[in-house]
Parts: sequence; C-alpha cells; structure tokens
Amino acid sequence: MQVVTAPDGQTYTLDQVKQLPADQKKAVLSLDAGFGSKQLAAPQAGLMALLSRGIVEGKMAWPLIIVGMMMGFAFILMQVKSPMLVSVGMYLPLETTFAIFLGGLIKGAVEMFGAKRNLNEAQKVRVENNGVLLAAGLIAGEALVGLVFASFAFFEVKYKIFPNPGMFFISLAILAGIAVYLVKVPLDNAGEADEPAPPSANF
Repeated sequence: MQVVTAPDGQTYTLDQVKQLPADQKKAVLSLDAGFGSKQLAAPQAGLMALLSRGIVEGKMAWPLIIVGMMMGFAFILMQVKSPMLVSVGMYLPLETTFAIFLGGLIKGAVEMFGAKRNLNEAQKVRVENNGVLLAAGLIAGEALVGLVFASFAFFEVKYKIFPNPGMFFISLAILAGIAVYLVKVPLDNAGEADEPAPPSANF
C-alpha cells in the first residue's frame, strides 16, 4: 500500500488522499498550482470564491466583512472621490494596480493637451471615445496574451523573452511608445470644431 507523507508529518494512503477536500489535498501533496496559486494568481476570482464558500459552507469571514464595511463608511465620511477604486486597489496585486495608475496618468495627459488645444465639448467627446476604443483593444489583447502565458505556466514551459535581464529598458521604450500612441491618436482624431458631437462612450 502506497503512503503519502504530508508536510506536517501525517501519513495518508492514496484512497484517503482522494477523499480529502481539494484544498486539503493540495496541502497534503504540497501542490501550488491552478488558479489562485503563485503561478496563476487570480485575486478577484479568489475573493469571489471566498465569499461563495462562506455562504455555502456557513464559514463567512465576518471580521474581514465588518472591517471592509467600516472602512467604506469611513471613506464616505472623508468624502473620498472613489471609495471603490481604493478598495479594489487594496486586494489587487501591485502589478495590476500600477497599470491602472499609468492609465490615469495617460488620461490626465490627454486632458491637459486637450485643454491647451482649446477643444470644445464635441471634440472632447470624440477624443474620449477614441481613447476608450484604443484602451479597450489593449485590454483585450493583454487578456489574450495573459492566457498564453498562463498556459505556459500550467504546462511548465520554460521560456526567455530577453536572455539578458538588463535589457528591461526595451520594455520601458515600448511602454513609452504605447503612452505616446494613446495620447496622440485620440487628439489627432478630435475632428473639427463645427462637427456635431457623437454619442459618448463614457457610461
């Protein structure tokens, strides 16, 4: 009979391991894979899973819920402009929230250059619509590329994009080029001042 020894020293037979819950089975077998692991981090899915599991199993993390409610109430009292963005930024990893921060900087640059060009409301709407379309395309493309890299992690495919880690400045140059593109293209397509305003893409 084959026996599996868990990290805590306790032993299990294969039949016992098969009967364990998924989380405990991963702990016994010392697995760190799948969605929610370090290789395939999914913070939003993990949060929803925690809430769903708390409702179904009756093991709701009430201290976390109560702290979140109190923080939300405090944000409202402090008149924070967007409490939801602050809350989302607290549970999303830095690599995700920093991209949102860079997007805000680009949006600020578009508004600043638009003000210098004295754009009217119709032109501002066209600029915003073009920017939303470009950004949505980049988000969709990033999601598709993310699936490719997730498949690499799942199948443990070894790869190197840049053999020399010191070549990260190439990524910075690409990021700067994307930022210039997101600023220049919407402003160049603002249209004439006498053109009618299109429907706004901002819901």
